[in-house]
Amino acid sequence: MAAPPIARHDAITLGLHWLIALLIAAAYAASALVEDRGGKWALTLHGSLGLAVFGLSLVRILWRGLAQHPAPVPIPEGMAHAAHLPMWRSTR
Repeated sequence: MAAPPIARHDAITLGLHWLIALLIAAAYAASALVEDRGGKWALTLHGSLGLAVFGLSLVRILWRGLAQHPAPVPIPEGMAHAAHLPMWRSTR
């Protein structure tokens, strides 16, 4: 018996999403510190934050395969074609 469809992502997926977003913003801020002040600590911080983003992204990908997720939201056919237009254009 299949599980009933869900309307939202679970708390772990949402938490990973926002934690990764926060770490990306912090890594960007650390890169600005590297350029402004040239400190080795800022470069180390930037690298550490980047590795944390990479690791958490892998965890999120694995969790995506394990957790139940909501079905895609249906969109009008014209909008779907418009969304695919840039992908088609970039292959030419």
